[in-house]
Amino acid sequence: MTHTDICTSIEGEKLLLQCRQFNLLKPRLDPILNNMVYPFKMGISSKAIIEEEINPKGHKFRVQSLLEKDACLMGESIEGFSLKPLPATNIIHTGAYRGRLINTKCFAFAHIEIGLRALLQKKK
Repeated sequence: MTHTDICTSIEGEKLLLQCRQFNLLKPRLDPILNNMVYPFKMGISSKAIIEEEINPKGHKFRVQSLLEKDACLMGESIEGFSLKPLPATNIIHTGAYRGRLINTKCFAFAHIEIGLRALLQKKK
């Protein structure tokens, strides 16, 4: 199921990240996990999908996070982190635009920072 609400988050043993703009940030020590994390920020139509669930199933970072396999986040900007450095991005060509695919190697967390522009501008 695809989620587009701001602050919705996912946690998984492996995530698939897809976007048109990808930025790695400086590694930092996270006080909640008490471990070094490798943060990232994705922009321009971003998507994050859980490819492998946490085993045993349970929350590690945020209690409200989605944990089910194939849970998907879509937004203009998605932030998150991985416990291991992220591998090189695979560049894909879809029409006139280049996209990037990244597969995390271990536990990762992602949340929607900015929702999809079309939904934010929609009148209720």
